[in-house]
Amino acid sequence: MNRNTAVKQSSAKYGNVGQEDEDDLETYNSADVETNNSPQPKHFKNHNQKLNDDPVADLILMWYKKLQSDAFKPIKLGLLAFGPTMILLFSVFISNTTANMLCFSAFTIAAMFIGFSVWLLGQILDHHTGTRAMQEVADPIREGSEGFFMTQYGTIAKLAISCSIGLFFIYTMREPVPGSELNKYFSTTGMAFITSISFLIGACCSAVAGYAGIWVSVRANIRVAAAARNDYNEALQVCFRGGAFAAIINVALAIFGISFLFMLLSLHFYMNASKTGSIHPPI
Repeated sequence: MNRNTAVKQSSAKYGNVGQEDEDDLETYNSADVETNNSPQPKHFKNHNQKLNDDPVADLILMWYKKLQSDAFKPIKLGLLAFGPTMILLFSVFISNTTANMLCFSAFTIAAMFIGFSVWLLGQILDHHTGTRAMQEVADPIREGSEGFFMTQYGTIAKLAISCSIGLFFIYTMREPVPGSELNKYFSTTGMAFITSISFLIGACCSAVAGYAGIWVSVRANIRVAAAARNDYNEALQVCFRGGAFAAIINVALAIFGISFLFMLLSLHFYMNASKTGSIHPPI
């Protein structure tokens, strides 16, 4: 089989090749021509296999495009007004103390920034994923990074659970602090339970932040490379948005977790203030 015959067969097999797939056709013609004496390369074994198969990314991108439409403009405005409205309602109907107001404001703003980071992710995923050859390189990198994450964090999860159990027993055997206001609200076992659960919540937020950073970086890489073929400005925008997502999601999850725990403890203190006879809860 000569070169021209192989090129014609490949064109018939793959259909018309567009501008974006010129590099793939060149690679196939020069290095991956099937002959009677040489086996077909593994990555061309199944031509019907869909590359860049990523259902989670497709779902996020679908909702991002819906929110970009004019029909969803009122919903976007409502989401923007949701945070300030909730803070105002909290101060009027629930609590207007400085500590609780600061905590709830931080919680609401952190939740809004988590939503903003997801919107930023939609912008990243909306860019082109490059040629078939680029996707054949990027897909194994994505699968390998996610496999590494699952292996690493599977081990860390076992250690985190073990540490949480250890903290529980340590605080169970710990003597109450004499004269502490917390003794009115928590028993020794209750304090041990709160401490261990707080540790697990922090570990979960850290795991989500780490996974989100890896998940986005491997998907942003191929889009940066694809954009760099035509427009360096677009490539830099995708690159910096990928870094901004990781930075925002890390800080937002940290503040979200801390403020959530603070509000839970504050709710517990105020619900039990009448039982303890304390006028000012210790938070």
